[in-house]
Amino acid sequence: MLERKFRPHPDSAPGEFYVVNGECLSCGAPHAVAPDLIGWADPNKDQCIWKKQPETEAEMEQAFAAFDASCVGCYRYAGCDPVVMERIGFDYCDHAPSSWERKAQVASARIAPLTSYERPGWTWAKGLRVIVWVGVAAFFLWLVFVRVAPDPRLQPLR
Repeated sequence: MLERKFRPHPDSAPGEFYVVNGECLSCGAPHAVAPDLIGWADPNKDQCIWKKQPETEAEMEQAFAAFDASCVGCYRYAGCDPVVMERIGFDYCDHAPSSWERKAQVASARIAPLTSYERPGWTWAKGLRVIVWVGVAAFFLWLVFVRVAPDPRLQPLR
């Protein structure tokens, strides 16, 4: 295992993922999203620890969620897997490449910018749903303001 930048809690499971000893705020947020991996070091809930290291794909997703939920950034990664480092953010990695190295990797890859339909999280179905909901909302507004409660000044003369 590679050397760590910070000292982990002694009760933490050995491995690449760790919590910096003494920096946990005991917020409980990582416990909620990764109950299989994150636990308390003592009954007073003063320090969170990794109960076990992630092994499966589902546990890796829980580990990523724990990093996302961490209040103060005390969760760290001491490994060197570039996929994991990019997913959790280089600021939380002990062996992340420098910003110059990352810029060089991006420049050498010559990645084309994503078009709107290729962006993660956006699909044609979502776009269509938005258009439909806007149309439904406009119809109900028209129904309420024009059909249900018409302005008496706009009524035809009789």
